[in-house]
Parts: sequence; C-alpha cells; structure tokens
Amino acid sequence: MRVEIVAIGTELLLGQIADTNAQWLGEQLAANGIASHFHQHVGDNHERIIAALRVAMSRSDAIITCGGLGPTQDDITRAALADLMGVELVEQPELVSVIREMFTGRGREMPENNLLQAQVPVGAAVIPPESGHRPRFDLSRGPTHLLRRARRSLRDARDVRARHLARPARQGSG
Repeated sequence: MRVEIVAIGTELLLGQIADTNAQWLGEQLAANGIASHFHQHVGDNHERIIAALRVAMSRSDAIITCGGLGPTQDDITRAALADLMGVELVEQPELVSVIREMFTGRGREMPENNLLQAQVPVGAAVIPPESGHRPRFDLSRGPTHLLRRARRSLRDARDVRARHLARPARQGSG
C-alpha cells in the first residue's frame, strides 16, 4: 500500500509552524509496516489543494490530509475535496449535535461558523470525533482521510493510526 500525506495550510509554507503532524503520521505508518511514499505541503488555496490531491490520487492508494477542516475562512479542504470528487457538501445532523454538545459541555456558547465542520462531501463515510469536535471522513476514491491539524486530535484519533489504513491495496500498487 502506498500512502501519501498532504498537509494543508499556508502557515506551513511560510514557516510559521513546523509540520510535526506529518512527522508523527509517518512514524505511525512506518511502525505498522506501511510505507509513506510522499509528503506534500500546500497552502490554503482551493485550486492548489485540488491540484495537490490530484497528484496524490494519481500515485497513492491512500491519502491522509491534515488541516483545513476547521470553522474559519481559510479552512477550505472539505470544499476542495468535494469539488475534486464532483459532489456537493451536505450538513450531517449527527455532527451538528456532536459539535453543539461539545460547546454545551464546556459551558460555552457556540459560534455558528462552527457548523461548517458538520458539512461533508456526499458519499463520505463519517468518522465521529473521539476528542474535540472536528469529524474526519473517508471517500471511496482512495480512501482519503481528512484530519484536523491540532496535534491532540491526531494523537487521539486511534482509528486513524496506520493499522486503520491496512486494507488491500488496489491492483498494480507496489
């Protein structure tokens, strides 16, 4: 199986933060016998995200993306992926509940922009969050795993560890 990590965020390209998430994911993949053949960084630009994912899809069996799933204006990964796949984004009511409950449980009022995180591409299999409130999802072309950038979320995402990716590779991979 060939796995590629695509880290999304202009702050990575500008050197404002180090990409320790891709490092950690690479370690987890290697520890489970899965090769990470490529790592890419791409800024918060819709067209460039699509181009990076097209390249990744052309050469990898699975793609893990980090970043761009939050509630802010520059969190555009989900929209870029939906456009790449030719599908719409739809709000998942169960995710709306998870997000609202997270804020309620912390005694905080939820800013409405957080509901953007409940939108997923049509056809995606939603993986409910184990910590925080940003869900991940798989799409059938890959599969493509989307993770948020926050370190705690990646460390707590037990089902995203490399063994979760250990599925039969598509024919012709090696």
